[in-house]
Order: sequence, then C-alpha cells, then structure tokens
Amino acid sequence: MGSVAGYKVGATSAAGQNALGLQEPFFGRTFTSRILRSRARWRDGRTGDTVEAEVGVSLARALPHRAAPWSASEVRSAIHRFLPLLEVNRPSYTRPFEVGGHCLIADNGVTQALVRGVRGVAPGRRSFARERVVLTINGREVARGCADVVLGDPLRAVVWLANELNKRGAGLSAGDVVATGAMTPPIPIAEDDNVVARYSSLGSVALRVGPQAVAAVMTRGEKRIWRRPDSRRE
Repeated sequence: MGSVAGYKVGATSAAGQNALGLQEPFFGRTFTSRILRSRARWRDGRTGDTVEAEVGVSLARALPHRAAPWSASEVRSAIHRFLPLLEVNRPSYTRPFEVGGHCLIADNGVTQALVRGVRGVAPGRRSFARERVVLTINGREVARGCADVVLGDPLRAVVWLANELNKRGAGLSAGDVVATGAMTPPIPIAEDDNVVARYSSLGSVALRVGPQAVAAVMTRGEKRIWRRPDSRRE
C-alpha cells in the first residue's frame, strides 16, 4: 500500500462520540495507494463499504514532533488547501456502532480510501465551519450536512490530530491529506454507483464504484498522477 500519506479523524461530533462511547476523537491512517483523485474508480469495492463527505486539507509544510503543542495559527499556516473530500469506509464488524469506539480505533478507524478534489481553497483567514455539502449517488440526493458538526470547525480537527500525533512522538508531513470528520452519515455504496459531493465553496469531488477499471492514484505532493486514458479534468 505504500507509505502513510493521509489521516482520517473520526468521532468529531458529539453524536458520534456518544454513539461510540468515546470522550474525544480518534484517527486512522491512509496509504499512498489509497489517496485517490476525484473521478477515480474505487475498484476494491465490497459489500458493506460506505462513503462520507468531509472537508479535507492538504499540508504545504510538515508539523513534526516537538516539545510544545501546535497552536491553531501554526496549523493553519501549514495548510496548503481546504479540499472537497470523500472517505470510503469498510468496517470489519457487521454492526460497527454496537462494538464501541475502541474496536473501531483498532480497525484503523475503518478507513479504506480518501478521494480528494483537485482544486480546493487556500486557507487565508476564513473559517470553513459553515461549509455545506450535498451528497448524491447516481443523481439522487442521499445526504447533506454542514461542517460545524466537526468539532465546531474542521480546523480544530487538524489541530487535534497534529497534537495527538505530537504526544506519540510523531507528526504530520508536507503533502499529507487529512479528512477532518464526517459531515454526512455513512452511506452504503455498490458497484456502478456514481458518488458526487458538492460543497458550498470548495467545489466538488466524485467517485465511481467498480472493480473493473484502474483507479487513479495520486502520490504524496501530487508529484505523479496516473489517470485512465478517458479521464476528464474536474
């Protein structure tokens, strides 16, 4: 799967923490082969896979381990873009919300892939707490949400992750992609589904489900991109 190139932050809403019996968020890791470009095909789909719409970020600079915690302003200055993002989840449990948060943490946060939009928005000084999203599958709306469910502001999820890794003697690297937390419920996906998340200011991100096509893979820092010959620009 390659090296770690991304992270998901889970249980970033009060409802999610209550459902999982947790007092704080948790994180999972995503590898280079599972950071997908918008309009990629998810060729490893299985029964039970779900998708969530999230605000993502890509980092321009590293946030390495250090003695002092990272401040919100330092984390913001390290962000390259806020991104439209889909997270593909695959729980190892039939009823994941019944086994509790610690089992999901051991399951790498149930994350399988992160699908990131191409453009995104530079952070500047603005807040993305009121960012809204509409999630459709095959043209039908299946969910909508607002980013204020993510710890009140998605930036707080990135700050939490940077400092949680810091406590463990680790850190974030330049080029890492972070899924800040679910804005929508987990929605089941099946082969031949066309999933699109449209955001109020970040643009859109899409995923096609089907094992027969080659997935488009983006490496750390977008240095190399493999696309299907008929892939289109977002």
